[in-house]
Amino acid sequence: MKTIKEIVLNYFDRTEENVFSRSRKADLVFIRHIYFYFCRKYLKIGYKYIGQSKWMNHNHASVIHGVRKINGFLDVNDKEVQAVVNNINEIILRAIHNSEIIEQQNCKTEEEKMQVWELEFDTKKQNFIKKVIKTENYIELKSIISNGY
Repeated sequence: MKTIKEIVLNYFDRTEENVFSRSRKADLVFIRHIYFYFCRKYLKIGYKYIGQSKWMNHNHASVIHGVRKINGFLDVNDKEVQAVVNNINEIILRAIHNSEIIEQQNCKTEEEKMQVWELEFDTKKQNFIKKVIKTENYIELKSIISNGY
C-alpha cells in the first residue's frame, strides 16, 4: 500500500527533499501541513512522532500548527483546500481499499480470510498496547485509549 507520504508527494508532484526540508516557502509549508493533517487523521499518532519521523525534523508545535491550519481552512469552507483534502482523502481511501482487496484475493478459503482479519486485529491490538505503554503524557494516553484500536 502506498504511504500517506507517497500519496501527498505524488499529488503535489514534489520530492521528499524539498517538502520535508526546513524551507518556509508557502507552497512547501502547505504541503507539509497537509501531510501532518492526514497523518494525524489516519495514523492517530502523537504530534511529536509525526514531526520526528525519519525524513523530517520538526517539533510537535509545528505539527500542531499545521493540523490546526488545515482544520481552520476546512472550518471556514475554503473551497481550494477542501478540494485538495477531498482529493487526497479519496486517494488514501482507495489505497486502503485496494490493499484490503489484494490481501483478501490472496486467500483461497473463508478460513484463510478470517486468519488474515484476526492477524490484522491482533497486530492493531499489540500496537495499541505498545502505544499505551510508551505514552508518558496523560492527555495523549487518554486520547489513545478513547480512540481504541
